[in-house]
Formats: sequence, structure tokens, C-alpha cells
Amino acid sequence: MRLLLLSLLTCFVFGLNAQANWQPGYIIQNGQKEEGEIDDREWPYGIDEFRFRTAADRPATTYAPTNIGGFGLDGRKYESAEVNYISNSRELDKISRDTVLNRKIARVFLRQYYGGALSLYQYVDATDKRHFYVQREDGPLEYLEYELRLRNDSGVKKVKYLENYKYQFAQVIADCPSIAGEVSTSPYTLKALTKVVKSYYNCKGEQPTYTARVNQGTISFGGLVGILQTTPTGQQSESGSISTEAATGPAFGVGARYVFPGAREKFAAKTEVLYHSFDDAARLQNRSGGSSSSTIIRRDFSASTVQLHLLAEVQLLTGKTSVYAEAGLAASYLLDSDQSQTQITVAPDGTETRFTEDLNIEVNMTNELGWLAGVGARRGPFQLGLRASRVTRLKGNSGIGFIRAGVLAGYWF
Repeated sequence: MRLLLLSLLTCFVFGLNAQANWQPGYIIQNGQKEEGEIDDREWPYGIDEFRFRTAADRPATTYAPTNIGGFGLDGRKYESAEVNYISNSRELDKISRDTVLNRKIARVFLRQYYGGALSLYQYVDATDKRHFYVQREDGPLEYLEYELRLRNDSGVKKVKYLENYKYQFAQVIADCPSIAGEVSTSPYTLKALTKVVKSYYNCKGEQPTYTARVNQGTISFGGLVGILQTTPTGQQSESGSISTEAATGPAFGVGARYVFPGAREKFAAKTEVLYHSFDDAARLQNRSGGSSSSTIIRRDFSASTVQLHLLAEVQLLTGKTSVYAEAGLAASYLLDSDQSQTQITVAPDGTETRFTEDLNIEVNMTNELGWLAGVGARRGPFQLGLRASRVTRLKGNSGIGFIRAGVLAGYWF
């Protein structure tokens, strides 16, 4: 079962890589704007290349920063530019006192956030390091430098912040001295630098020719369908050997997902409501008396449940297809249940005595609470994941519960 689920997930990931997400857009080539459609990969990191076609029935052409002036779609603008940047890490465990700043030059796609008298751009390199650039109208592109170094202070290593960007930015907007204090206290983040650019336009009494759409977080709703394998669990203190028989049943429902803004949109919270049913999951307890009689106690479970999941999700790998992990609370509300217990006693002479008891009593008809965790792949509106959960009864015999594992597919709007 596990091998089958892993195979399905692998096929899904490779299948999604072949999917396209064509959206209205344009390219800038030789100073000319051409309308068409762009295969939108949402690009949480730097863009190496993209595909463009003039119409749905026309072939697609792949463009890179070296052969195109820029492009835009869905309120986003990207410009091709030759830039210099510092490739050293800003992570403390990867820098040392003797680290030399490694400067590189490359032609890349810059994401634009403001345009006009003062423009603001961002470039995210292959290591997910952010670099910011500003440009006055018809002026040169200025790289705002910010790095970390280590220095010895009485034998103790301390972090030294190279905040050249504050001086650089102050020189670029020297015609608005009233906001110099804001620049000197601004951290090296997109939100803070965007605020400074906005203050500059307010100072000049002008309006930018372009302002990027600001992401306030997005919410989506989806339909879910899957197959879950249910295995009953019990108290570990019970005597005798324990074995189980799993039951497989369908699950389907709806969900809501909120993606938090910032931080590469890696984090999301979601809730799901699923209907799940299964038949004849069993738990067997074998009590052997050696040369005397032995007893097998078999408990059978069939049920229809409504499951409520409250989950946190984080993107582990991003690109054309993203890989995510999820974890949170799982609650199970019992709609209908059929539970029975069969006791089989085998005497030393082989005589078998069988007794079946109905367990559909109030103490057994109870709701359950536990945890859920999973991994999966997401591409555009499509999702496929592997997950496992464990829930136990809230009252009665709290040692009784269920382990569920399976595959869940979704489509999000």
C-alpha cells in the first residue's frame, strides 16, 4: 500500500511538470511590446527563463534574460538587466572573519515594484538571497549593498553589519532630505524599502508610473477526494499478541487554504472537512494458554465519519512543482458505526466455542481527536499528497482509536 501511494505521488509530480498555466501577458523585445500568453510558473525564486506564445494555437518560444528586454503578467513586471551582486551568504554559520566578498556580474530578470521618477527592483539569486536595486529616471541602476561579516572583539566573535545601502539610498534621494532619517533606520527588506520609495513620491508630490500589486495573502477553496486505509489501535497493556486488519474506504470533501504574504509565500493555514467511511477493520487479540485452551478476541469496526482538519503547511521545495509538508489537529465525528466482538475459544482437544457480542453501546459510540501529518506536491490548482493521522476516543476507553493513512488529491479555486 505504501509503495503504491509513493508511486502515485511520484507520477503526479512528474505529470505536473508537464502541465502549463497560460495567462495573458506581454513581452518587450527591441523596445516593442507584444501581447500574448505566458506560462505562469509563479516564480517564488529568480527566473531563468519563461515561455511565451502569441495565441493559444501558436507555438511557444522560450526566452531568457539574454534575448528579451522584459515581460509582464498579472500585475507583475520583470526587466532584463545586467547587474552586479554579492554572492556571499548572509547566514551566520556560513561566514567567517576571513570571508572575502565575492562579487558577480550577470544578466538576470529583475522584479519591479515601483516605476517612474524612482524605481525599485528585486533580484533573488539561486541561493534564495535577496538583492535590491534602485534607479532614478534615466539614471544608472544602483545596487544597494548589505552584508554580514565577523570581527574579533577581545577574543569574542561579533557580527558586523555592512549597511552600505543606507548611504547609497540616501545619495539617490538626496533631493528629499526630509526622509533621510527614514532611510537610516530602514532594514534591508522589501517592505521597508518599498515604504521609503513611497515616502519619496509623497515628498516630491508625484505619482509613480507603476506600482506592483501588493500581496495581502490569498485564500482559496478546493474540492478533495482520496482513499484512506484505516487500522484500529488499542491499549498496549492488553495481554496476548495483537494483530490488526486494515480497511480501505473513500474520502471526499472541501477545504479552505490561506497563504500568508511574504516569506516567499511558503506558509499557509488550511482547514478541511471530509466524509470518510470504511467497513470491517479488525483488531485481534490472541491469548494463548500453552497446553490449555487459547482464546482469540476479534473486534470488528465499520463506520461513517466526518473529519475536521486544522493544518499548518510549509513549502519545502519550490519551482515548477512545489513540495510541501503539513501537520495539525484531526478530529473525527461519528455519524454511524457498527461494532462487534467475537470471542473464539479453542479447547485442548480442538473443540471451538464462538461467542459474538454487539458493541454498539454509548461508551463506544464516541468522537475522536488526534494529529495528522503529511507531505505532497502542488502545481497551480492541483494537489496530491500522502498523509497519516491517529485519533483516539475522547471518552470511554481512550486507548481505542484509529490510524489512517492514504492519498488525497485536490483542486483549488
